[in-house]
Amino acid sequence: MKTLSVGLLVAFFGCASNPNMDGDDGTDDGKDDGTGTSYVCTGLGTNNNVYLDITKKHVSVTVEGVGRNTGSLTTSSSSSETFSKWTTSVFFGTGDTLVVPTTMLKSGSGTVDWYIANVNPYWQGTCKLGSPTGDQCMPLVEQLYPVDSTAKAEYTKNTTGDYSIDIPSSKVGDFVYDVTMHDDGSLCTMGDITATSCSAIVADKIGAQAVNDGSSSGAPYVSSRATADSGYTWKGGVHDDESGEFAYTVTTDGKDDGCTVTGITGGQQ
Repeated sequence: MKTLSVGLLVAFFGCASNPNMDGDDGTDDGKDDGTGTSYVCTGLGTNNNVYLDITKKHVSVTVEGVGRNTGSLTTSSSSSETFSKWTTSVFFGTGDTLVVPTTMLKSGSGTVDWYIANVNPYWQGTCKLGSPTGDQCMPLVEQLYPVDSTAKAEYTKNTTGDYSIDIPSSKVGDFVYDVTMHDDGSLCTMGDITATSCSAIVADKIGAQAVNDGSSSGAPYVSSRATADSGYTWKGGVHDDESGEFAYTVTTDGKDDGCTVTGITGGQQ
């Protein structure tokens, strides 16, 4: 199953502007500091896009799929601007600093450094002028693959914030999921992932039961479906590289979308 690499440090930067244009020392005095300039960044320890918006006194950092944080300008020199005092604990911690070179603010491109408090290594990102374009949510949706299968998934945007995943299966019926995304400009974050087809509902049940039974890795699979005296019987399980095999028999009241699981037996083999 593909996930969002969360840990989530799998997405980061993108926005900036000249933070010290009024002749003072540049540090945050709590006053309005105007409109920021946007940058799109790569690197900084993540595969996700990162967007920066830097004004004269603040930087807003948006990591795609993770969250947004705002820091205040704490030191200013002829060579760089340093931001700290983050408003939340999202990806930046207490004492972490973001250093932006003044050459980047003048030229529109450059390298920023994220220094983690009390840690010697630091993350570096390459930024250039730009703003988010296109659908910011679809790249995150396309990282989702909820079942153990080799079939190619189809990802569809239905309406704003509503997506679907269809993983075809001729044996048990397509695995279909509805995905809700929360879109706030440059920040798109994951909402609910809901199984809608019966095969997906069965897979979800198998996956949840395997976790309860001690599975720590692997996505669920559904290998067969058969008619029963009252409803349908499904076979499936989880191939867990760490804990071994888990196998289950699931019963449902039907095979169509929205079916109800009526029972599950099995466990670790």
